[in-house]
Amino acid sequence: MHIDMMKSYLSFVLMIAFASVFMSGCFWDDCGGGPPNGGFTVMARDEIWPNCSPAGSPGCPPGTPNPVPAIIGHPGAQVSGDWQCDFGYNCPPAQAFGGYMNSYGSIYHFGIPGTDSPVYTDRHGNAVINYGRVNAVWNGNVVAWSDGSFNSPPCAQSSATGEFFVSLANAKMEWDCIIRPGSVTGPGPAFIISGSQPSTLTISRAGLGLTTSSGMPGLFVYNENAVNTQDLTSGTGYSDGCDVGVLLPPPPPQPSIIATSVSPDGTSATFPFPTLGDGSPLPAGYYGFNIWNQSNPGKFDDMGIGFFAIGSNNTSLQTPFGIDVGQVSYSGQTCSFDGLNTYCGASWGPITSSVLITTLSSPGQVAATNGTITVGSTPTAIKAYGTSDVYTSTDSYGSWQDVVQPANAILTNFGSNTVSILDLVNNVVSQTISVGTQPAALVLNSNQSKAYVANYGSATVSEINLTYNTQTRVIGLGLRPEALAMDPSGTALWVGGLNYISKVDLGSFSVIQSFSVSGQVTSLAVSAGLNTLVYTTVATSGGSTTFQAQQAAISTGAVQQTYAQHTISSSSYYAEAITSGGPAPGAPGWLIPGGALVSANYGNSVVVVGTPTGFAVLDLIRQMDLLDGTTPSPVRGIATDPAQGAAYLTAPDSNSLITVPLPVQHTAAQGTVTISGAEQTVTFNPCAPYTYCQQTAPDSGTISIMVADAPIGVNYGYGDTPSSIAAKLVSAINGVNYPVLASANGGVLSLGATTMGTGPNSWALQATCQSNFAQYGVGCSFWASPSAARLSGGN
Repeated sequence: MHIDMMKSYLSFVLMIAFASVFMSGCFWDDCGGGPPNGGFTVMARDEIWPNCSPAGSPGCPPGTPNPVPAIIGHPGAQVSGDWQCDFGYNCPPAQAFGGYMNSYGSIYHFGIPGTDSPVYTDRHGNAVINYGRVNAVWNGNVVAWSDGSFNSPPCAQSSATGEFFVSLANAKMEWDCIIRPGSVTGPGPAFIISGSQPSTLTISRAGLGLTTSSGMPGLFVYNENAVNTQDLTSGTGYSDGCDVGVLLPPPPPQPSIIATSVSPDGTSATFPFPTLGDGSPLPAGYYGFNIWNQSNPGKFDDMGIGFFAIGSNNTSLQTPFGIDVGQVSYSGQTCSFDGLNTYCGASWGPITSSVLITTLSSPGQVAATNGTITVGSTPTAIKAYGTSDVYTSTDSYGSWQDVVQPANAILTNFGSNTVSILDLVNNVVSQTISVGTQPAALVLNSNQSKAYVANYGSATVSEINLTYNTQTRVIGLGLRPEALAMDPSGTALWVGGLNYISKVDLGSFSVIQSFSVSGQVTSLAVSAGLNTLVYTTVATSGGSTTFQAQQAAISTGAVQQTYAQHTISSSSYYAEAITSGGPAPGAPGWLIPGGALVSANYGNSVVVVGTPTGFAVLDLIRQMDLLDGTTPSPVRGIATDPAQGAAYLTAPDSNSLITVPLPVQHTAAQGTVTISGAEQTVTFNPCAPYTYCQQTAPDSGTISIMVADAPIGVNYGYGDTPSSIAAKLVSAINGVNYPVLASANGGVLSLGATTMGTGPNSWALQATCQSNFAQYGVGCSFWASPSAARLSGGN
């Protein structure tokens, strides 16, 4: 097995982007210490450049998720810290919230060179500072990223410093080594089917620079919760990584997987394929790794990071082709009668799970929510829509069950020149509608009231009214329309065919924009967040055919990046029409009706595309392949389910339904604070109560907020407005390591937790003001109102 290693020209930056659950086995507000002992966690991470840094940049409000979490623990970082002040005593903003706060912990400094023993992060990239002072401001430092030397390759800077608000609710310091977008090269990581793991793992890239003179390179591997796989066993699940103490003194922990060979030029190394700590195979999941070179015996330098995934292959379905994913939710209550009285237990649910809806091309069927449905000839694309809520009383004692599931689906019958409307609750075809020749792909509008069908053979697109189940309009286009995507505005449709991509206005149902591409467009997607198109093409020239995925500006069609290039024989199955024996006779071999999907839940910047040999997961922000994999036969349909952390691929020629694990996307808890008021001139009597000497002056004071028990504030005064005060708060919050990141729109301050997941939903959100003339009975000219008592929305 071979993994191209990513080029690691990394630079060190203080973490100001949103942390992801991919990096944390527990949500980090649950780690560290508590009263009366204190204690907190220092974390060091290798991270691919995040999409929202700095916070508040266009398209990146607080709470915006990173597209795919890409953070890996950095073992062996030498860290230190020095207490500055406790909240409330000599940290003035806390006094605005009713006086002093309790702080805990007896450790006021750690790891300071020349004063303390050195402190290194463990194999997870964590160092727990037992009894470290919490509810306090700390000055934190990275002394060195690798074993005390000054030239650890990923982080050119030898040290860094920053101010941290360490509270009971957010007991952490965090440092990150950032990989910039252009520094990741090659097809990237690999995909393995569970049960068929290879015996070795080969990692390589040009200029990697591995050596053997001081010992063999090593490897750390982490699951998606950033837990080192050597700490996992087949029977224990995963640890939350919160119970590891400070490692004193050096050396730092050494890699657990050692290379068996290194190429003479140092560009690649082969390792035993990773296992769990007890030697059992890695389970299905998404994994990250970093590779370490021994620059001196026993001293390892971080050389870069990469990823791979272990998935599954279901071969029980016959020629699965198109696929969609929906959610089914169950809730209920059970009651019983003992002969005298009726007893009802507590109601349960909702329990939500994903359900796959798949066309089976050869038998002309759909594997649906409640069983198999016979449809037209060679069904290809399918989309579920609508919601059905079925309440059932299960007995006379009051027991009940409620099921919420997709209500309907529409699919294209390539061989019948029709579309079928399915009733998924009753498992029947409710309507068959004639359309153009060889309908190949379809898309729904945003409110699911209309569907648009690409008719490959008749060079048309049909509009289907899903309320009345009728074809309402037809537009003629260029040859072979095969790919469809809705415009972010919701008022237009993008269509890809032979040598063109066109934009159709849905009001007039006419083409309003077109640009040329080279070859047949086989799939098409739109990123609303980035205003870009992503499409795949197959172009024949001479005796070969070229496949590629491209990212282009939605306004001009100008190509921004090219990915996943393949050269295939023009006589191959993939490059020709299927005439017999294939999943859809008469269909083009490259037909991928769901072959390029942008996932809004991954930040509108991650795309899964089918390729001639398998699939690729593309990151449009970082403009790189995150994950490349091969499949037993060409992929025809793709569905993504970020809530479950999976992409589902169909490969009908091998009867394969393949699950590709991706990191579950968690979002940040959020809240707002609204600044109101206007500048005032105040009248006061500084001589009271002994005499009268009335004076006037512009009011001044402070506006303070407190999140997760950490207070921060700014001054207001002459010339200020709600907008200027909000801007000052953004600067103050984002200028330190505070529990949230901030952006402002006028006088409204938007806050997003720096810790992903549900934990920050419990963080209190408070705001207050205090006039400098309060002792004279003067109120604030400006005041602050939080949206709620706590942050919310994290998951």
